[in-house]
Amino acid sequence: MRMYTFFRVHLFWILLLASSWAKAQSVDIQVVPPQGPDFRLYELWYITVINNSTSEVDGFFEVVVTDVNAGMVAFAQSSRVSLPTGVTTYNHTNYNRLEPLRNVRIDQKFEEYVLRTNALPPGQYEVCVRFFSLPDNEQLAERCYPLISDQMVPPYLISPGNESVLMSEHDVFIWSPAGGMGHNHTFNYELRVVELLGPQSPSAAIQSNPAFFFAENLSSPMMRYPASARAFRHDRKYAWQVKALIGDKVVAETEVWLFYASRSDEEEEDDEEEDSDTTLVSLSRDTYFPLSRQPVAGYYIINDDQQLYFTWRNRYAGITPEIAILNNRGEVLFQEPLEAEQKSGLNFNALDLNLYAGVQPGQIYTLVLYGQKSRQYSLRFLKSEPVSMDD
Repeated sequence: MRMYTFFRVHLFWILLLASSWAKAQSVDIQVVPPQGPDFRLYELWYITVINNSTSEVDGFFEVVVTDVNAGMVAFAQSSRVSLPTGVTTYNHTNYNRLEPLRNVRIDQKFEEYVLRTNALPPGQYEVCVRFFSLPDNEQLAERCYPLISDQMVPPYLISPGNESVLMSEHDVFIWSPAGGMGHNHTFNYELRVVELLGPQSPSAAIQSNPAFFFAENLSSPMMRYPASARAFRHDRKYAWQVKALIGDKVVAETEVWLFYASRSDEEEEDDEEEDSDTTLVSLSRDTYFPLSRQPVAGYYIINDDQQLYFTWRNRYAGITPEIAILNNRGEVLFQEPLEAEQKSGLNFNALDLNLYAGVQPGQIYTLVLYGQKSRQYSLRFLKSEPVSMDD
């Protein structure tokens, strides 16, 4: 009898272990590491999964990025997925099926760089992709691989934003600096501004038109438009681009962005007719930040009064669009219609951040305006720390 019980107990454990082993073998992960040094973080979710079982498997993916010197720097889990039998591939066409990401954690030392560039800082990493079953959270598959981020980070245009309005005749052009491990050189920059002619695209204009303004050998990633340079006209369109050079060799360049100019003081004196493009300009030209239709890597810092002044160009008359504030994970914190009706042309608005308790100092947020025909305009901002009145 004891021998019989002994064999029954051992048979139970053998079957249990065999079942667990078979379940673990039911899913396999194949990963093609990001190709090239200029990869983006979303490429870490490019995964091929093989479900060897005879039925769907529910679960989620997990990506862990570890710096070989500093430990874990990034962690995220996908949303729930159902893997059909056979092969499933996630790539640039469908990786958004894994969103929204959950439990996202980024080391504070890396967070600003990651948010600005959507890439890892230069360094050596190990990336592990795992799949867990649901509802038991059992790890069914894992694939790890080494990854080197050795990218040349090109400069990125910040201000004036794409399709925005230059608020002052002597505004500042700002872009992010070039950089990257293995590129420990001194960069200099060229800034080129051209006027668009007729129906030209910004890219075509920057390639073929003579320079309206050109500056070279710039050591800093910003430049105030000189008072001695030609004035911009409010009824014209302009394109601008920045190139990064090492010595006299161009090593990286930005995209080409479009901007308009607000009316100059001389133009306003010559034309006193009511015009939606000049409404409220005199309220403080230098405090309004432009909304852009293109994603912007940089962000604006909101001053002590905690008022976010923003401007955007509306193509349709008499609308009241909705705005939303998103945190750095893309989660909507607030969404509501603008209080003021937006006229056709250039509109100026103010948002009192003191009214939004969820917007914390020292954090980067995104303001999104939802226009007509699914057009979205946005800017990123950082709410500054309140200034103490104590001596």
